[in-house]
Amino acid sequence: MGIALLLHKPGMSVLRTLTRLSLVIPMATTYAVVGLLGQITFNIKYGVVNQLIGFLGFAPVNWIGDPNNAFIAICFWDIWQWTPFCSLVLLAGLTMVPVEVEEAARLETRNWWTVLRYVQFPFLIPGLTAILILRTADTLKLFDMVFTMTRGGPGSATELISLMIQRVGFRGFDQGLASAQAATGKPYIISFVFRPQGRLLDGTSLKDAVAAIDADVVRGLRQGGIAETGGAGADQALLDQRALQTN
Repeated sequence: MGIALLLHKPGMSVLRTLTRLSLVIPMATTYAVVGLLGQITFNIKYGVVNQLIGFLGFAPVNWIGDPNNAFIAICFWDIWQWTPFCSLVLLAGLTMVPVEVEEAARLETRNWWTVLRYVQFPFLIPGLTAILILRTADTLKLFDMVFTMTRGGPGSATELISLMIQRVGFRGFDQGLASAQAATGKPYIISFVFRPQGRLLDGTSLKDAVAAIDADVVRGLRQGGIAETGGAGADQALLDQRALQTN
């Protein structure tokens, strides 16, 4: 969210363009290469993380060999890879905010939290929903990065569902049990991903969704004390303009 808000600020167009291009690099890298980079980065002897810790005067940390540290390492590495994706999705949501509404809100208040909560956040809800669904599905099927980085170890500290099925099927040669585990887990994964989103995936049309977002924006402007001078005419003008854009 912070990266998206910084990139949404006006000015420095060249720097913002370069930053957007650089954000694509981590998520464009394959999972296996990301895992190998994680092995190098968190290596106890020559890893970059331990080098930085050494500069601060602390002893090296065994990131890959310690069960607790290994799980922290793969969580941090997955966040590093997919934070740019989330930032770009949220940035796309911020660009959907009408410029005149955002400028009017900034003229009425200097509080950035009020603008974010009542003006920008309603337009971020679709992007946040997509991020929640995609990242939940990616996490549940994550395999390559963890396998190349820790192989599920030490012990079973980083053995995710996909790694456990792979171990049972291809190392224990119990294909029947592995297939049963995969088939049994599928309905739970589907319900876990899509059931919380039932309200947002109920077949609502695009026009109704935009109208609901505009109503939330107007309500937020009134609650935040931003649109007090505009009155009902300004509210209706905003709704008419958004209806024309949707049609």
